[in-house]
Amino acid sequence: EEEAFLISLYKFMKDRHTPIERIPHLGFKQINLWKIYKAVEKLGAYELVSHGPWVPGCPLGAGRANPSLPLQVTGRRLWKNVYDELGGSPGSTSAATCTRRHYE
Repeated sequence: EEEAFLISLYKFMKDRHTPIERIPHLGFKQINLWKIYKAVEKLGAYELVSHGPWVPGCPLGAGRANPSLPLQVTGRRLWKNVYDELGGSPGSTSAATCTRRHYE
């Protein structure tokens, strides 16, 4: 499953003219692309991790754990969870942003 995912990912990135030329690093550690994919999937996939839960037909923010927080704050917190799942340093202040950028 992991090997099939990586082959598919590399083909997808090449087809959109943004090939993966080297594996990105987070901090001083090389990112395991399969592990980051599974961590995001475990939290509900990209949209949920980035924007928080959303219920179609409800006002913006309805259905989220804390609707009073802006969407970006909720998303950043989930990206921090992904970073933690990858074994990142707990003291990193840019963990969520860097993790999201590498995933995208």
